[in-house]
Amino acid sequence: MDLNWLQDQLDRRGRGAQKHLAEFVGVSPSVMNKIIKGRRPMLAVEAEKIREYFGAPPTQQLLEPNIESRHPSVKTFLASSADTPSDDALPPLLRWHTAIAGGATGGWVLNANRVSDKNPRSADYAYAENAFQVEVVDSKNSHVYELRDILTIDPDIQVQAGDDVLCTGDPHQPNGAPALLGHLVKATQAEWVIFQHAAPKHEIRLARSEWPNAWRVINRKLRR
Repeated sequence: MDLNWLQDQLDRRGRGAQKHLAEFVGVSPSVMNKIIKGRRPMLAVEAEKIREYFGAPPTQQLLEPNIESRHPSVKTFLASSADTPSDDALPPLLRWHTAIAGGATGGWVLNANRVSDKNPRSADYAYAENAFQVEVVDSKNSHVYELRDILTIDPDIQVQAGDDVLCTGDPHQPNGAPALLGHLVKATQAEWVIFQHAAPKHEIRLARSEWPNAWRVINRKLRR
């Protein structure tokens, strides 16, 4: 997709168009800005959604022909995409440390400063540059997520009601941050409303002033 055409379409729609487009595509405004500026490759599924948003004809090219030249790492990946990527073709997925938190809210402590493991990054997450993994350390979402399951989280995807999310603060603090895994029922400017799968009738309300992040679960690897 021609990024000049994309910018022109946004300019025609005026203020707020980029934010609305990000919401429609399902990415955060910061990721959409990177896509528009050419600092982050556009996935085919994202190009499809952008084309749909602007009503572009289905025959329009989805990806820019010079994407490889502007993103050498993408060229390396595409060249080897016919085979399973080698360990050094893509950066590994880091597993951030999780532990039982206790306290009134329960949940976990999530610490991005402690890396418990590194796993090969599959082609599915080639462009999910901030994705990471966590280990499930309780049974509060059993029958959906079991103890010791490994979950992949993408903090750049715009969440919406119906998503499974990991709510947290800033896990890069020295001691990490509280974290709670659950199903997003509703998001307002003031709070996240979630339930945990083992107790779906019990809604938990988390003030966004204390729990600013709700990050989407994008994959589950069954417990070992």
